[in-house]
Amino acid sequence: MFIGIDIGSTTAKIILMDPNKNIIDKAITNVSYSSKQAASNIYRLILEKNNLKESDIINIVSCGYGRESIDFAKKSVSEIICHAKGVYFLINDVSTVIDIGGQDSKVIVLNDKGNVVNFVMNDKCAAGTGRFLDVMAKALGSDISEFGNHIGLIKFLENELKTKIYTHELSSFTGALGACLIAMKD
Repeated sequence: MFIGIDIGSTTAKIILMDPNKNIIDKAITNVSYSSKQAASNIYRLILEKNNLKESDIINIVSCGYGRESIDFAKKSVSEIICHAKGVYFLINDVSTVIDIGGQDSKVIVLNDKGNVVNFVMNDKCAAGTGRFLDVMAKALGSDISEFGNHIGLIKFLENELKTKIYTHELSSFTGALGACLIAMKD
């Protein structure tokens, strides 16, 4: 079994995969004061839920804001690379990934093989982050998962960009998924 874990500034996500690249389980939790504690808690949770021991895990790769605090991970990788790998695994005809995180936003450009060819990042203005969008969704009485549809953002972007915007049930887990795929190659 392989684990990818993404410790962002506000949430921790974990993916458990078997050697055939089947997603066995996933979990998400809030990160409070300690990235290290959130990582440990979510790791223990995924092991317990699946009746696994640490020795059952072949490899663990971490990414995200708190990736260096995860001492049980065998490798840490940039979340930019992990998001690219995770999204390409889910939707292999994608060329651009927009990641709106808790403290920053990223636009990642991929080639036809899913490799990162360029990216830009905003970490200067809170108005472009997930925390801001979460606050605005609550102010409008909407759930964050429906906020883009609620304000017509998806349709607006599709019209302006003249392209289809994909969302996926695993959208919040693409960093952890990419980390897991990297763990399988190491």
